[in-house]
Amino acid sequence: MLCPREFNIADLPSQGCSGAALVNDEWFHGPKFQKLSEENWPKPSRCNGAECEIALSETVKSVNKSTNHSFTVLEKKHNTVNVGRVVDCHRYSSRTRLLRVTAYVFRFVRRIKGQTVDRTLELSADELVEAEQIWIEDIQNNMFPEEVKQLINRTKTSSSRLDQLRLFLDEKGMIRSEGRIEHSSISSEAKKPVLLPAKHHGTDLIIQEHHDSANHTGIKGTLNRIRERYWILHGRQPVKRVLRKCVTCKRLEGKPYPTSKTPHLPSWRTSDDPPFSFTGLDFAGPLNEFTKQWRREYLLSIREAASLSNNGTRDVIAEGDIVILKNESTKWLFWKIAKVEELIRSIDGVVRSAKIRVLNSETRKPIIIRRPIQHLIPLEIRSKFGNKKKEN
Repeated sequence: MLCPREFNIADLPSQGCSGAALVNDEWFHGPKFQKLSEENWPKPSRCNGAECEIALSETVKSVNKSTNHSFTVLEKKHNTVNVGRVVDCHRYSSRTRLLRVTAYVFRFVRRIKGQTVDRTLELSADELVEAEQIWIEDIQNNMFPEEVKQLINRTKTSSSRLDQLRLFLDEKGMIRSEGRIEHSSISSEAKKPVLLPAKHHGTDLIIQEHHDSANHTGIKGTLNRIRERYWILHGRQPVKRVLRKCVTCKRLEGKPYPTSKTPHLPSWRTSDDPPFSFTGLDFAGPLNEFTKQWRREYLLSIREAASLSNNGTRDVIAEGDIVILKNESTKWLFWKIAKVEELIRSIDGVVRSAKIRVLNSETRKPIIIRRPIQHLIPLEIRSKFGNKKKEN
């Protein structure tokens, strides 16, 4: 409960008073109104709209000075909350956590406005559904401003997206796609899914959540699960992009770094010295012909280098990369995760091995070992301290 300043005895030392006054004052015994019934407790004054806007603006970080408030009205008859200015979705890697934080923020907003809110720590299902709807409206208003404006004002113009997907606004203000499967037996949400953009962090969180719930199936299985509620533009590309960064899938299907180009052969394999040149024997004509044939058919043929396909795997290893250490003696489920500490270059300047930091199974302490890059599977995760050397 919020205690008014004039009754808050915890502020007495900060306001300035003697030690004797503290001993004889309510600071040791508590305020007198606590001994009364709760109906007789002092009531906190409700803040007005301006004070609420000031309180909300304090939660916004790095806001442009020209921005006067966090909650705006985009169009007449279409009120929406600009939640992206209060909660930064890029700080969250889980959609569930993002929705819970957003729900707590709006509970706080209602409380400072004097509205009745649930005082329990747990969130209700209605609060989470409301947070989801607010985020969907925010994403659609930022990514589809023209479509939203046309649907609100009912001034439909030539737009292939509106016609092709049969877009409309539902009773909650979200853009949905009608499609042509109204008479099918699937759910109503699948018949009219919510429209989402291909490039937005909120969309990526939805893809990752459905990918996890589908037990890390492939692109097709994840996309089918998503389309039960959402319609993502160019759906395969964003799903493929998110699945490429899935750590669990990388442990199952990750490819190691490709083999570097083969180094130059040593001099003893490319020298044109004839056979038995150091035996002291005299040579005959056929041996000279063999030397010419060796130069022509063997020495010149090894100039060609075979090119290997890496199947789309990132072929550049860098310090700070988080990798999986391939170990043929154990199952892939028990392969360890390591961090690339140093790259080792050969005489020709090509990286063929690296020093990695990995946890020792016996001592449970990190150790530095050297492994070829063919045994390192990248996770497409890079430590922000990868280029910084640890000083002892």
